[in-house]
Amino acid sequence: CAVLSAICWVALDVTRKELVTSLDRAAILAWLSAASMPFYLGWWWLMPPTPTDLAIWLGPGLGVLACNVVAGLLFLKALSLAGFSASIPFLCLGPACTICAAWIWLGETPSSLQLAGLATVTLGAALLIWDAHATNDAQASQDPGTPSHIWGALAMTTVAALWSMSATLDKLALQGMGAPLHAVIEIGGVAICMA
Repeated sequence: CAVLSAICWVALDVTRKELVTSLDRAAILAWLSAASMPFYLGWWWLMPPTPTDLAIWLGPGLGVLACNVVAGLLFLKALSLAGFSASIPFLCLGPACTICAAWIWLGETPSSLQLAGLATVTLGAALLIWDAHATNDAQASQDPGTPSHIWGALAMTTVAALWSMSATLDKLALQGMGAPLHAVIEIGGVAICMA
């Protein structure tokens, strides 16, 4: 299941990269979100109802929506500014950002092993980024180190941080609402915000 999920994420990233050259970024996000809605609606329909407390869900739920809208737009902007292989390595920082966000917002103190993993992932991302710049990646739209590549790298780093905050806020939001309904609202919200 994890391998299939990874393959689907790669396919989605490649599709987004292709679409960003020919469509408006907001339209891409709206269409991709709308296309996934039948799956989330089916999940919601098949699952037994769970109690909902909007007072608990509202703040974190809206935070998740805001993070996902901004991260989605920045992701597509980063791809248009820098080459695919010059920007995607920055997403490796996502797990490290998630550990930090959970530590700060949820009080989940990471173990020594998690901190070692955080350091390893951060070092790995730094090495990938350094390699992409040092080898002057042929797939990049411009020479690495140009302002657009720097802005693309900053945008993708911000995407990793926003998606990490979104995951942490999801955990808080799920205390007030079941996962299927939360997913329907979040995905539908992104589609509506981008339409």
